[in-house]
Order: sequence, then structure tokens, then C-alpha cells
Amino acid sequence: MTEDKQPVMRDLRKTMGALGSEERRKIVTEKYNSKDPFNPVPPFFFGTHYSSPGVVFNYLIRLAPFTDYCKNLQSGRFDIPDRLFSSLLNAWKSAANEVSDVR
Repeated sequence: MTEDKQPVMRDLRKTMGALGSEERRKIVTEKYNSKDPFNPVPPFFFGTHYSSPGVVFNYLIRLAPFTDYCKNLQSGRFDIPDRLFSSLLNAWKSAANEVSDVR
């Protein structure tokens, strides 16, 4: 729930790329429509796959055996604290509003 105790409802008719501010949607759309004549790849919205193991491990970091998996992904150490999962609400806000967050 948000600070005002209202549940956060996601419009499941829209992709994550279609959520957030108008500016964010514009950036995502421009990226999709941009073409590089020297690297003819199919259009894409995000430059990484949305269900990579790292994203899944991040949410489950406090649960064995995922704690060890997270450390293995970071050469035997935990990632920097600012990037570790700590709040579902903050993770949602970031994924719905930040262009670089593709969770």
C-alpha cells in the first residue's frame, strides 16, 4: 500500500513500458523507433530481458538458496547496498517510472 493506505493498482492491459510518465513513454517509444544503419537489429523497447535470473534473485535475496545465488552473480560478494532489494513499494515505483529499470 502507498503512504496514504490506498492499494497500488497496475493496469494489466498495458505493458510496463506503457506505464509511468508521458516523458518516460516518449523515451521508450523513441528508443523503439530509432534505427542504426550499422547495426540492423529488430526494434526493441528494453535492452535486457525482463526475467533474467539476476532480477528474480534480487527479489528473493533474503531466502536461501537465493542469497548464495546473488553473491555468486557478484563474484562472491553482495552487490552495493543501494541496488539490493529492500522495498516492494520502491521497486514498483522505480520499475513503473525509471527508463533504466526493466524489472
